[in-house]
Amino acid sequence: MREQELKKLIIEWLNYQKGLYWVNNSGATISEYKGKKRLIRFGMKGSSDIIGIHPDIGFVAIEVKIKPNKPTKSQEDFIDMINYWGGFAMVAYDLEAVELEFLKRKLIT
Repeated sequence: MREQELKKLIIEWLNYQKGLYWVNNSGATISEYKGKKRLIRFGMKGSSDIIGIHPDIGFVAIEVKIKPNKPTKSQEDFIDMINYWGGFAMVAYDLEAVELEFLKRKLIT
């Protein structure tokens, strides 16, 4: 399974739960305007692939990875920051991990 497919599965599952969730795109692209190339950055560096708001805990951030890939340092820092501030953040290698974490925290509707 590709990362994009896993993101889609997780978003579909989350949309059946309480709250609001969306895919959070970040990165950079090269744009050309009037013959000049420019690097355009978008999103916050390290921010998770899926962002959301859950009525019981607030901010939700899920970084989606396919094994053996691991989060970057900036992604780990973002996850740590969200958890430190009382939100819910995790790295997900499959849908079952997200379901289990939501179940553990009694967030499933």
